[in-house]
Amino acid sequence: RPHSLALVIWELYHTHLIEIYFPRFQELRYHQADVGWHRYAVGMHLMVTWDRLERLADDTADETQPIRSALRKIRNMPKAITMVRLLAILHDFGKGLDSPFGKSHSERGSEDIAPPIFEQMKFFRQEDIETICWLIRYHMSFNYYARTSTYSTAALNRTIEGILEITHDRSLISALYVFSMADILGVEPYASDSRMKDNDLRNISIRNSDYHLGMLAKLDKLYRSLSRVLRRAGSVEESVAKFMDKANRMLDDRRKELIKR
Repeated sequence: RPHSLALVIWELYHTHLIEIYFPRFQELRYHQADVGWHRYAVGMHLMVTWDRLERLADDTADETQPIRSALRKIRNMPKAITMVRLLAILHDFGKGLDSPFGKSHSERGSEDIAPPIFEQMKFFRQEDIETICWLIRYHMSFNYYARTSTYSTAALNRTIEGILEITHDRSLISALYVFSMADILGVEPYASDSRMKDNDLRNISIRNSDYHLGMLAKLDKLYRSLSRVLRRAGSVEESVAKFMDKANRMLDDRRKELIKR
């Protein structure tokens, strides 16, 4: 069950076993970044995001009900849910190495940090490594829109266009959506204290503040809009495919007639 794995997550954290699997975590455990946005140090944020992911289907409020169907969808695909779990723990591994004049933390994580981790593990196929690195590279795609103060249609359409420029894969889009929900719920923006005691997080529950619910609602709107666009595109592609198939059959019939003559 999701909550059982959430308990394992915190055991990995408190016993420092997480560093054995991911040595980079030791540098991030107490690293402060984006203090105005993150309540926790980077290492704690990664663990809370992972915890949120495991609890999401059970703990999300009614206002975010649509996330449950998306989460069930990827839970039915073992590879997809594994990728999202890895994304939850690895997405900010590039923090502290990024530069305003160089690579972003997403680029650092996907290009410089994640590949060696998976190569050392040996049991990931190359295509799986490429997928998780892709997810790390674009893990902010949904959140950029959720963080904006605008609800304009133009901003929504720009975000949709940007996402569709990088992928039309529905499973990847669902993975980014579910991850983005957990990522947002893994921060406490603009809180008075920058770090909570470890023990306070053992049985953490989702706090549905108006601020969070507003961001979650925007993510939901974005995901719904993307799904509609992809469905329409799929219908168009299907219609074109049927037309081409019919045209090819007609051409074949015509050729056969000409050969008989």
